[in-house]
Amino acid sequence: MRASGLVKEMEDREKRGCGGLQFKYLAGLAAMVGAVTLVVIASGRLDSKTRAALAGAICALGLVVTIGFLIVFVQQYHDAQND
Repeated sequence: MRASGLVKEMEDREKRGCGGLQFKYLAGLAAMVGAVTLVVIASGRLDSKTRAALAGAICALGLVVTIGFLIVFVQQYHDAQND
């Protein structure tokens, strides 16, 4: 009887959206805010040429990641069409 009550309580929590999932989002948001803060502080101490090079590197990295995701998406779509 005790185990079924615990399972029911866990299912109720899942339906309400309580639990570790909210904590994960909060921790991720805090990490992103911290990273942006560090970037702003660090970039304030760089000269303009170094800032431009860093911005170019970040944009290139974003482009590579985006293209990688697109390639994976197209491959999965192609594999799903062939099955």
